[in-house]
Amino acid sequence: MLALALTKPPKGATMITIREQIDQLTDAGLPDAAEAVRALRAFVFGSVAVEVQQSGWADPEVDEWVRRDERADVDFERGLDALLKGLQT
Repeated sequence: MLALALTKPPKGATMITIREQIDQLTDAGLPDAAEAVRALRAFVFGSVAVEVQQSGWADPEVDEWVRRDERADVDFERGLDALLKGLQT
């Protein structure tokens, strides 16, 4: 599913949701709301891709999915906080 999300442009309900997010951020006064939504989506997709890669989940040789990096949640939160602070400036 991740590969599909990363290689195909959003359509249908996903595109409507993205448009709604952009409208909400614009209404809240964010100057470049479309860029902010793109940055947030890129951050989330990138974080998921890294976690999937590190987990061994996509490796057919792995019998059981194991979360290999227990700091992933902390790293995600720290990165998200930094991104949001950057968008606020």
